[in-house]
Amino acid sequence: MKLHPITKLFPPLCQEEFDVLVQDIRDRGVLVPITTFEGRVIDGRHRLKACEKLGIEPPVQEWKPKGGESVVGHVVALNLFRRQLDNDQKSILGNAIRKELEAEADARKRAGKTSVSR
Repeated sequence: MKLHPITKLFPPLCQEEFDVLVQDIRDRGVLVPITTFEGRVIDGRHRLKACEKLGIEPPVQEWKPKGGESVVGHVVALNLFRRQLDNDQKSILGNAIRKELEAEADARKRAGKTSVSR
């Protein structure tokens, strides 16, 4: 399964965090399905990698935006507060999010749309 470029907004788990995730999935299975958009992973890249390591097929669900909802906004909403990020990481992330939102806005302008649903 391919990763959506948006997954690179958030830093990867450190090895220790990933090992804990692998053990948790080994013990309890995948509790939250991997989310895809247009067939590419937008949430759950570490769960996917853990499942690949364990040789199991993860549950997958396709995200369907409501009324032009932003994929960037959706991914940020899912990840921003569940990840333990330090201030430097948050600063870098904020700049990356701004660039992605600007790119979405430019695409909407080219398509003749003026706003996005939240």
